[in-house]
Amino acid sequence: MDLAGQNPRTRTDGMDIVRGENGFSNCEKALTLEDFISVEQELSVKLPDDLKAHYIDHNGGTPERSVWVDPEGKWDDNEVRDFIPFRYSDRFGDDSDFTAEGRTKREWSEQQLPPHLIQFAFDWGGNYYCVDHRDGKVYFFVRDVWSDNLTIEKNWIVNTRYVTTSFKSFIDNLAAGGAGT
Repeated sequence: MDLAGQNPRTRTDGMDIVRGENGFSNCEKALTLEDFISVEQELSVKLPDDLKAHYIDHNGGTPERSVWVDPEGKWDDNEVRDFIPFRYSDRFGDDSDFTAEGRTKREWSEQQLPPHLIQFAFDWGGNYYCVDHRDGKVYFFVRDVWSDNLTIEKNWIVNTRYVTTSFKSFIDNLAAGGAGT
């Protein structure tokens, strides 16, 4: 369930929250559509347009409004620590391990991430928020729990939680609160 049509200041449990315009700090070098063409070719995927539009304005960085509040209350509120930049990571000498496409490519090859998910942000525990490149939906992928008693595919299923219908919905519904505010 998305939050569209709900009072933007009230959670399903009645607690007030604040949503709206979201500023980002500590962003990396601005991206162009040509950058995204290169990323899409490198990963052999088509990235959602709403993700590209956001990243052209804010390449990675720390959001002012950083808390994802589950509108159905099935899981605890979770704070986004940072968005992962694409193409550029000045703080790390543009090392691909510190870019979304570099991490994605490596973790796909190591079977640490399902091949349809591309991470774009992480929480304070190092778990990922990901976009599904097939349909644009957003998922939370738990990285700090893995069972050797399950197949890789079953671990992926167990560790993946649906968040919302689109990247834009995810951004629009981040709330104020948490350590970063």
